[in-house]
Amino acid sequence: MSKWAARTALGLSNSVPGPLIEEQNITCQDDIISTSGSDMTDGCGTANRATTLAVSRTVDIETYSVAFQFRLGGLKGMALENSETSSKEPLKVVARPSQIKIRYPSSHHDPLDPTLRIIEILRLSYMRSPAAISAEAIINLADNGVPSHIFVNLLKANLKGVVAVLTTWDGPDAMYNLWTAVERAGAVLHSRRAREAVGEARARGLSSYSNEDDDDDEDDEDGMKYDIGQECSKAWWADQISGCPSSLEETVLVLLDAGFRPQDSPIVREKLKQVVKGAVNNQTCKYRYELAQSAISFVVPGNVLSVRFRTTVLELILMIDPHNVLGPDEIHVKSSRRNFQMQDDILTDIVLGEVLVSCYAKFVSEMFMQSQLTRNPCKLPTDVRKVRAMEHPLLRSYTDVIVCSVQGHRRLLDFLAGGDLGDYDGDTATVIWTPEIVEHFKNADEKYSNEPKTLDICFTSDHNEKVPDFLTRTSSLSPLEKTLAVQTYLLGALRDPSVIGNYSTMHDNAVYHLGYSHPHTIRLAYKFCKVLDSSKTGLTIRPEIFQSDFATYHNSRVPWKEKLDSQKNATSYTSRKVNLPFTRRVKRSQYIKGEFIMDILDNAGRKERNAILADIDKSLFGPLDVVSDPHLTQPWEDATKAAEVGDPRVVQAMQGDLMKIRNHVELVYREYKAYRANKGKGFTNMPIENRQDILRKLSKHFTSYPTPSNMEVHTDTTLISRLRASYAFVFDLQQNARGFTPWSRFPWDLAMRELCLIKANALGPSKTVTTGFYERFKLSRR
Repeated sequence: MSKWAARTALGLSNSVPGPLIEEQNITCQDDIISTSGSDMTDGCGTANRATTLAVSRTVDIETYSVAFQFRLGGLKGMALENSETSSKEPLKVVARPSQIKIRYPSSHHDPLDPTLRIIEILRLSYMRSPAAISAEAIINLADNGVPSHIFVNLLKANLKGVVAVLTTWDGPDAMYNLWTAVERAGAVLHSRRAREAVGEARARGLSSYSNEDDDDDEDDEDGMKYDIGQECSKAWWADQISGCPSSLEETVLVLLDAGFRPQDSPIVREKLKQVVKGAVNNQTCKYRYELAQSAISFVVPGNVLSVRFRTTVLELILMIDPHNVLGPDEIHVKSSRRNFQMQDDILTDIVLGEVLVSCYAKFVSEMFMQSQLTRNPCKLPTDVRKVRAMEHPLLRSYTDVIVCSVQGHRRLLDFLAGGDLGDYDGDTATVIWTPEIVEHFKNADEKYSNEPKTLDICFTSDHNEKVPDFLTRTSSLSPLEKTLAVQTYLLGALRDPSVIGNYSTMHDNAVYHLGYSHPHTIRLAYKFCKVLDSSKTGLTIRPEIFQSDFATYHNSRVPWKEKLDSQKNATSYTSRKVNLPFTRRVKRSQYIKGEFIMDILDNAGRKERNAILADIDKSLFGPLDVVSDPHLTQPWEDATKAAEVGDPRVVQAMQGDLMKIRNHVELVYREYKAYRANKGKGFTNMPIENRQDILRKLSKHFTSYPTPSNMEVHTDTTLISRLRASYAFVFDLQQNARGFTPWSRFPWDLAMRELCLIKANALGPSKTVTTGFYERFKLSRR
């Protein structure tokens, strides 16, 4: 029943309707099974070129994808293009038995039912470079031989790079480069596009992705961090009344492209300061470092299915690694564009080196180099493995995927996913070819990739049952009772989600206290993997086992992890000050290899962060001598001057109009300050929905008066908006002139769009665009 409930969830995940395929063109081919019983093609079938082309065009992305994750009838998994087929053929899909998730009875439906022949697109293949490594990967790399100074240097280089791009304000293209750097820091364009296409975000490869995201233990079955529709709620949309964005980085972009500069604008200066601080804290507290020589992509098995028609008979020919292109522990990594950085800073499209080898009495130029493959969550010594990245003409069309060998006794993902949990059903992996890391890394003993004996006795399936048994048991129940019984399984994953977090914590503590490869640590890692997969397997940890593990290994987080959690502001369990020895490192043990790498990075990161923040506070983000902006005050000053001369009756009417604007702005200012005063510092910490509700209410009030019907001379709506915004800026400066901070966010929160319009027009030629166009714009590289 647990497996049935997991299959039910498949039909509820986001997808994009793709092309319709004829029933006779949906065929099945056996999986490739190794001599030891490992399924080398688990979760991945093939499709002809016509199908991959139709799927790519449906999603309408810029690049052509040779693989895609899909649902089709009762099938789910990846489909890899067969490069030997033609785009002129009928659409065809060749599935594997491992992709069959739902088996329909023969009489269940009409075989020609179009709803079961539509390819539902989940995600398309992509290749992102550079990629980033998380804390778990760093611990693994360090335990497998990579010296600590390499990670310290990586931390410093990442910090230096992040700060440099955000604090370089001079030069002919400085503001354009700054705009690009801020956009990347906040993943603004991705977030905008994901908000616009909630249901299609997964297929388009969009998400609320940030370079600092690090929730390795929370991937769902399709590899998503979370449901995009849930995370990108309406609360994150810009205020359409005031034009003020919700996110910090997006606000900086709106100000920069309107012409404001951090050299002379206090609002840009302050918000950019927070962006820099956030970036520095992320680098030093989340332990997620970008590697220039790395990439992340989907993983697929390296086999080719050739599909040909002979009259009315469908002939399937299976070719497994022709010419022994990929042997055991060999992969193929090629991008559709030149975005792989090599040691000499040259960009290429493939990870390679060059040697000459002999193959079947012919000389084949095979170029290879050592690489490392890693997958998250990364809790076992074997979760990172050294392999060889190869190139061969027969594989050159397979771009933006990581192709693994189907030879050997086990599939590669068996080593990278906590033992037999990895498959090719949409799993992604990171490839690293940084020489100083690869050079020192040593593969861990394969014994760690095998589940410890007797682990099964720690779990029970007593609360799970077969579907026929469930139907028999509930046959005599009322409809309400049946519904409640079904919900027991459908909502089973919600019963005790803290178990996953607890075992992740216990594993962290064991790594710190006992060592990464200690038998107890390995056992906890496998328990975590089983608990993580329990919603599909129906296995649950025995209460007495959990209580024993909790009493032995659980405590308040080790220092470096506790700081990481405070950054995330999220814990799924109650921390207790127990087992304090587990917050200390055992000095003498064959499993302890010197000072813990995360302690080293914690100390180095703290020193670097403090030095950087102190330096930029003095050199870049000190208070401005002049906070006023003549461009923003000019509309109001011109209007007040114009209301002093001329016909007395006109002057009186004009002054009356300005008084209405003045009184209304001052009224809203007092309301704004009252809201902020009531909430105090808590306003910033409020949920975004609550903050947005308050600010939208105020901006709506701000723009509601005066209207043309209330005015005698200034009856143009555009003029009223301009004067109202200008006076809001003037009045705010007057009210805060003697304060510690001689300005506030008031005019920007309530009149951002109008202030930006005033600034852009004052600076010279400008172009007015609608929001829909603006949010799709992206700066091109020069």
